[in-house]
Amino acid sequence: MDRVHSILHRFGLSEQVRSLIPLQNAGGFSGASLWQVQTRERGAFALRQWPAEHPSRERLEFIHQVQTHLLESVGSIIPRLVKSMDGKTFVEERGRFWELSAWVAGEPSFHFAPNDAKLISAMETLAKIHNAAAELRCLCKQDVSPGLLLRRNLADRWTRDAILKLASSIDESYPELTQVCRRILDHAFHLTDACRDILAQVGDGSLQLIPCLKDIWHDHVLFTNDAVSGIVDFGAMQVDTPTGDIARLIGSLVEDNQCHWQLALEKYAWMRPLSLDELQFVHAFDIANVTYSGINWIQWIYVDRRQFSEMSAIARRLETIVKRQNYLRKKLGC
Repeated sequence: MDRVHSILHRFGLSEQVRSLIPLQNAGGFSGASLWQVQTRERGAFALRQWPAEHPSRERLEFIHQVQTHLLESVGSIIPRLVKSMDGKTFVEERGRFWELSAWVAGEPSFHFAPNDAKLISAMETLAKIHNAAAELRCLCKQDVSPGLLLRRNLADRWTRDAILKLASSIDESYPELTQVCRRILDHAFHLTDACRDILAQVGDGSLQLIPCLKDIWHDHVLFTNDAVSGIVDFGAMQVDTPTGDIARLIGSLVEDNQCHWQLALEKYAWMRPLSLDELQFVHAFDIANVTYSGINWIQWIYVDRRQFSEMSAIARRLETIVKRQNYLRKKLGC
């Protein structure tokens, strides 16, 4: 804790601290560490220690540039970054970056109490964020989507033979994951050819690329009552097509409920119109996410041997992937 207090001193908060609470698993699966900082007079803050592996200084400066602009344009649902005593939005100590931001109220409650009002609020918020990000013209461009290229690379990599080889790596290291991982690969085996064709059909035409959140999903959207009160975790931010954010958020909230998909797209497009090409991208990205996200998890767990602290949370995510893969196979007839 001495190290944490030293970091808070660099942000000018050390004399104000009333309590310091480590937040278990609040960093998601990124490897970040987080604390809730309660102060005597200045309210609550979130202290984040970034993983040693990422981001680079230049990338963190980019993330903070966009986050600061979003706060100015969208409002307090975006966490306000606190400047250190030397005027920067992060500090570095022993090769690790640290940031401090205002605490954002709310809970990721959509799955516990879903309703149309929350879905509408989430999609209107995402549209506002994208409209604000598009104002950063120095960061925007017309080009081929990096997200599309990434998914096409996954389609080329994960042939049926490659999937069968990956299946042989599943062992009994995590008994609670064995069966769900095998089901994921069975579904992916049947889906991968169809997914590759769908990704090819959307073409290579350039799209408007803007700063996008890239990791906008259920757990990163906080609600108070039925309104979005906070968006958290900007670590995956990248210049890309906003259709990737749309696909990721809707899929994580409503899975395969087609009425809710239609509502979500309508409410987003009311604030930020979508072209027919962009709608094709949304659906292609969602199909690729369903096909390959589970494969990525299996690669990380059984081949790369990454360590995760909350295997039960991973198991729940994998079960959701299986459910969506099963639906997709029926829809595509494969």
